[in-house]
Amino acid sequence: MEIKQRFSGEVLMRLEADTLVEADLAGAALEVCNLAGQDLSRANLEGADLAVADLSRAILTGANLRRAVLTGATLPRANLREATLAEANLKGADLGDCDMTRCDLKQANLRGANLSGADLTGADLCGANLSRAFVEFAIFTDATYDDATQFPALMIDPEASGARRVGSNQQGGSGGS
Repeated sequence: MEIKQRFSGEVLMRLEADTLVEADLAGAALEVCNLAGQDLSRANLEGADLAVADLSRAILTGANLRRAVLTGATLPRANLREATLAEANLKGADLGDCDMTRCDLKQANLRGANLSGADLTGADLCGANLSRAFVEFAIFTDATYDDATQFPALMIDPEASGARRVGSNQQGGSGGS
């Protein structure tokens, strides 16, 4: 299997496997790659560089994207259900209409990200930075946040959107900038 550059079609990586399900791509340099519609369920992408990558409609159920770089990436309608995105950099990413149910977004940087229509039911947002994020029609039912979580200025009351504040003894940080 080949992973190609999004615009030129240049081969960035060749894999022995026929599938990306449970693939180990930890730390891989995949910036500007095209993984649209690919099944990356339970893949290990910890610390991978996926800046400006096309992951629209990708299946990332249960994937490990801890500390991954996804700045400017496009992920509309991607399935990120139960994925780990703790400490990931999603600044300016397009996550419109994503299924992010029970996603671990602890200390993730979502500054300026498009979360319009995203389902964040049960997501862990403790310490995440959602400042300047577009959250219109996003679902926050039972999502958890803490004192360190930064919400968009126009989102006056996260609890009115269904989110739950958890005690200040939760581990959290500034969420990046």
